[in-house]
Amino acid sequence: MLVHLSNATGSAELEAMKFFCRSHIPPAIQEEIESALQLWAALEERDLLSLDNTQFLRDILSTCTGGRKDLILTLDKFEEERTLHSRPSSLQDSPGVIELAQSFCNVAVKS
Repeated sequence: MLVHLSNATGSAELEAMKFFCRSHIPPAIQEEIESALQLWAALEERDLLSLDNTQFLRDILSTCTGGRKDLILTLDKFEEERTLHSRPSSLQDSPGVIELAQSFCNVAVKS
């Protein structure tokens, strides 16, 4: 889901999302962020994004993508499927954003 959202957002949307996160991610870190996946990883490191907490991501997508319903629908579908399937007993048992992205793409993600 995060890979799909990252691929579906353009550079102008990424810049808007980074600006939205300015109070949570320092400018030096933001300068290194070149993709939405890197932004998601930075949010995960700050406990603003996790398997069970996608509200901040929803806020970002709602605010910074010109109201693109396709992105919100992708997130809705993920949350629906997550609730239908059994979840790990704790977040420590579940992979993080980076691990999920790497498993889906077989690529290294800078954090």
